[in-house]
Amino acid sequence: MSEKVGVDFLRGIVTRAPNAIETKDFYVESWGLKILKETDAEVLFRGTGPEQYIYGLRQDYTFGLDYINFDLSCPERVDRLYRQLAAGGAKPDPGFPTA
Repeated sequence: MSEKVGVDFLRGIVTRAPNAIETKDFYVESWGLKILKETDAEVLFRGTGPEQYIYGLRQDYTFGLDYINFDLSCPERVDRLYRQLAAGGAKPDPGFPTA
């Protein structure tokens, strides 16, 4: 059996919650993040690395995770991870293009 493939880089994460926008000052004052983009429904924070944003807050009626962006170091690792996840029963989002 070949070695399992894992994610190489966490690029960003966006969470949602009621009143999520009201917590933005915590991330600025306590974590030192800079606001990259702000609307009535979303705040995206810039980190210190090369990614455009590292964390986001989205206003919603429910609590949850909107998305996580991650990366792998080369296309071959992406293909291997896809096959590994598919073998474990994971299925792609039917609305997301896979080709």
